[in-house]
Amino acid sequence: GRQNFNVSMWDVQKINKGAYAPYQVQENKMPPPQYLLAHPEAKLSKAEKESFIKGLKATFE
Repeated sequence: GRQNFNVSMWDVQKINKGAYAPYQVQENKMPPPQYLLAHPEAKLSKAEKESFIKGLKATFE
């Protein structure tokens, strides 16, 4: 993740793949399934997911 999107290197990072984040959430790739096994509270409801995707799109697109 950090090699594709690193807030610490915002000014110098040539390619920022933050715009890819909404797709990752929409396709249930984030949070990763193995993370959800250890942290079931991180599973997003449909409304949370839609709101999060909307915020990501507003930020990165």
